[in-house]
Amino acid sequence: RKEHFLPLIQRIQRRLSCSSNFLSQAGRLELVNSVFSALPMFFMCTLKIPKTIIKEIDIFRKHCLWRGNDINSKKPPLIAWNSVTQRKVNGGLGVLRLESQNEALLIKFLHKFFNHSDLPWVHLIWNNYYLSRGLPGNRSVGSFWWKSIVKLLPNFKGLATPVIGNGRSISFWDDQWSQGIPRHIFPQLFSFAKNSKMTIKEVNDQEQFHDLFHLPVSDQAFDQFLVLKGSWEQIVLNDVHDRWKYIWGSDKFSSQKAYRSSMGQMQTHPIYRLVWKSKCQPKHRVFYWLWLKNRLNTRNMLRRRNMELDSYSCENCLWQREETLYHLFLRCNFAKACWNSIGITPPRISNPEEASVNLKHQLNVPFSMEITILMTWSIWKSRNEWLFSNRDPSGLRRSRTAPLPAGSRWRFLHPKRQ
Repeated sequence: RKEHFLPLIQRIQRRLSCSSNFLSQAGRLELVNSVFSALPMFFMCTLKIPKTIIKEIDIFRKHCLWRGNDINSKKPPLIAWNSVTQRKVNGGLGVLRLESQNEALLIKFLHKFFNHSDLPWVHLIWNNYYLSRGLPGNRSVGSFWWKSIVKLLPNFKGLATPVIGNGRSISFWDDQWSQGIPRHIFPQLFSFAKNSKMTIKEVNDQEQFHDLFHLPVSDQAFDQFLVLKGSWEQIVLNDVHDRWKYIWGSDKFSSQKAYRSSMGQMQTHPIYRLVWKSKCQPKHRVFYWLWLKNRLNTRNMLRRRNMELDSYSCENCLWQREETLYHLFLRCNFAKACWNSIGITPPRISNPEEASVNLKHQLNVPFSMEITILMTWSIWKSRNEWLFSNRDPSGLRRSRTAPLPAGSRWRFLHPKRQ
């Protein structure tokens, strides 16, 4: 019940008040991964955490990542939480998705149960509930804890295929003991089955294979019967317990691999992998990830978020174009001069991912990704110092309304402004 997890919520809330506003975005990301995602791990290894509790924990994790330690702050997140919790290879930030992690940790109990591990609780459940009464999932039995574990049976069966031993823990119709799951491969024949919950061992104990079905059967069901019977005749049972082999090619269960499988594999641009492999500081890599996602707080982004400003134009050039990500980093006079200073012509590509590939190919050096990341970071920092600290890109501090000093780099980049 929810009230049983209140001490966990209180611990996380106390930790949030200790998180520093002076941490960079990458520092807060590390805090979320190493502290806020780790605190509920002890509970998740044993119990199914209610969705309301996970939602509460996620609220604190979002606050830490986007707003620091101010629990009352209304600062909007830069990107959807679903994108943040995607794996890095899938284009996310790699923050744990707690519900998926909880399920991956609990599936290990089904692994131990179906492989008949020599543990007291495994013997107890087998002998009390399933000695002669079928398999888990056929009916609801046991404690609240075991019932919550059995609900993860489809997740377990999606990861594992059986290696037949004595056939006691393998369902004849619902497990992939042959080339597929018989219920799905032979649907017409399954409709004639007398008992849809039989195990491999129970089927083997039948005198005749056709005794499993209500007779007569349809012509299509009979054709499926002949195919299924041919597969069954190749099965040989023995006295050892059944084993279960996982989709990663091993009979050893791994919660980490189960979590990765539950998250799936998405088709993402290869540039994301290069970003996380670069040697830049974490804050630079997180910044560039936001740049690739077009989630930086440019004036165009603030307009899209319905924030009212005096102007939405770029302050770095004379053209009074709207400050979009594409303009600020690739088309603005100042941005062009920055890229030209290292021998690069900014591409006319509005897609940040494709633009990154173009910049990397123009550099054509082993550390081209690092150069690209640091240049975009420098342009962003120069823009912010000019807007918020009155420091122009030439490095000379002045008022934004004061005349430009002669010979400054700012005049060089904006000759029409003289």
